[in-house]
Amino acid sequence: RYIIRAYFPEASKMEIVCKDHKPHSMVQLEGTDIFEGHLTKKESYRLRAHFSSGATFEFEDAYLFSPTLSNEDLYLFNQGNHHRIYEKLGAHAITHEGVMGYAFAVWAPNARRVSVVGDFNQWDGRRHPMRLLDKSGIWELFIPNLNPGQKYKFELYDANHQIQLKADPYANCGEFEG
Repeated sequence: RYIIRAYFPEASKMEIVCKDHKPHSMVQLEGTDIFEGHLTKKESYRLRAHFSSGATFEFEDAYLFSPTLSNEDLYLFNQGNHHRIYEKLGAHAITHEGVMGYAFAVWAPNARRVSVVGDFNQWDGRRHPMRLLDKSGIWELFIPNLNPGQKYKFELYDANHQIQLKADPYANCGEFEG
């Protein structure tokens, strides 16, 4: 039995849609914007959000995808011998497990939580919290179906319980306020 959870505050109802296209209802956890559903076996799925306006939005769940950094990447990074780490850290357009999207990774060893925030999730750090990979201090997440040029930053919840927005130190371009 597999538990699928999704945070989607604007949704009035959520479903899990498997390859057979049969929707499985998700239950909204009391007092939260978190929805939970169950699958009997591990399989590919999409999430469908329903809104009070009658509109729906179907999307790939970022947490269905495995990490984009390999054990070898982490081993070399931890040794200080990863000579192409710039190809792994930051944001990179890739096809991962057959789906186009962006691989995000950042080194933040003292952070309590790191999220990817941007135009695509209303700058809400609760939408795309990243995974901490082993003891490397690297946080990672693949987000499917993002478009090139979308603005983003990393939201860090630091050791002092403060939230900070940080620009990507490996970004190829940036935006400056002036």
